[in-house]
Parts: sequence; structure tokens; C-alpha cells
Amino acid sequence: MLRAASSWVVLSALAAGVPTAVPWVAIYVTNPLLLVTVVGTAVAASVTTLTPTITDRVSDRT
Repeated sequence: MLRAASSWVVLSALAAGVPTAVPWVAIYVTNPLLLVTVVGTAVAASVTTLTPTITDRVSDRT
């Protein structure tokens, strides 16, 4: 019940224009593993996206 209520609070906060950091703090307090998963996925996606660019730049220098 608490988890469902906290999700509603987060969605309501986003809809009301509350700064993005506030809902993330709420998620961290209620479910830290979810936040770690979301951040880890974002980091992995950015590294995967940037790797070909970095590889091309390094290979161009040699």
C-alpha cells in the first residue's frame, strides 16, 4: 500500500511541475533499489552510445 501511495505522490509531483530532484528523492526513500537500477541503466546506455564515438576519435589520432 505504501509503495502504491508513494508512486501516486511522485506522479502527482511531476504533474504539478515540482523539480525533478524531489520525486527522485521520494523514490530513493521508498525504494532505493529502483533508483540504483534506473541510474545504472542510464549510465550503461550513455556509455554504450558514446563508445563508438570515443573509439573513432582515438583511432583517428593514431
